[in-house]
Amino acid sequence: MKFVLYAPLAVALLLLPQLASADVPNPCKDDREKLCKDMKSAELHNCMKQHEAELSQACTAHRLQREEVRKIVIQACKDDIQKFCPDGGVAQGGPLKCLAPHSAEAQPACQEAIKQMPPKSSEERSRNTGPGNG
Repeated sequence: MKFVLYAPLAVALLLLPQLASADVPNPCKDDREKLCKDMKSAELHNCMKQHEAELSQACTAHRLQREEVRKIVIQACKDDIQKFCPDGGVAQGGPLKCLAPHSAEAQPACQEAIKQMPPKSSEERSRNTGPGNG
């Protein structure tokens, strides 16, 4: 059973090197400025989703890769999310935002998965201060 949980995480870890550097520019910046200018957080996410067909290939690949890693982290942290975020993190803006202050108390597999989340670019951090938004 643990293999089933760790195998996808291991695969994701092998695919993350290009995402792991916060110095790499965000490939969605131009798309965001063109399609969803001046939007923040959930409003921006919804706008980008509405314009998925218009996004550049690089942005689409970036968004898909981040979402896959996010799913793996949520799966690895499922028990901790239930424990620390009874509403699924809705009140805090999502399960990963809710879990962030509790990461030191999380189970080891969850802690390891959280460490593997790619850092956000400085542009993404300035636009949205919470972890886990994509």
